[in-house]
Amino acid sequence: VGDEVYDDVDASDFPAPPPELIQGAKAKTEEKDPKKLKKQEKEEKDFRKKFKYDGEIRVLYSTKVAPSFTSKRWGTRDLQVKPGESLEVIQSTDDTKVLCRNEEGKYGYVLRSYLVDNDGEIYDDIADGCIYDN
Repeated sequence: VGDEVYDDVDASDFPAPPPELIQGAKAKTEEKDPKKLKKQEKEEKDFRKKFKYDGEIRVLYSTKVAPSFTSKRWGTRDLQVKPGESLEVIQSTDDTKVLCRNEEGKYGYVLRSYLVDNDGEIYDDIADGCIYDN
């Protein structure tokens, strides 16, 4: 009771995707502009040197700059951001700021207060009393 088994569908009923569709996906990812790729590599190299960052660069989550954000003065390690800009968070440094990368591949610190609050958006489907709800 409660465990439904759908045994009326067989995986062999579905054909494999056509080869041009598979190759098209590969070609898109490999089609990056060589100048853009070189610029991103340079930005990453500068980032590693400036922040003394070793290891793999992994994106923890994506967020946006609050639309109500107004420009501030920037420090040498701060990422200059614009209202509504998309950012990838690389590292949570402390309670006040995070290390981010923007769409241009530039890195720097951003104050958490500048970002849209994403709490509750990612796991908003967890019910009350769920064992995974921290």
